[in-house]
Amino acid sequence: MRMLPAAADRLRAYAQAQGLTLCDVVESWALSLPEASPH
Repeated sequence: MRMLPAAADRLRAYAQAQGLTLCDVVESWALSLPEASPH
């Protein structure tokens, strides 16, 4: 399964381009999930 590592690399590259850490990206993604939203 090569799709997962490729997606992770793309996410990491995106994070670096934005000046973020991978944790920041994952955190913001998790916050955008409906289950995590306060309302």
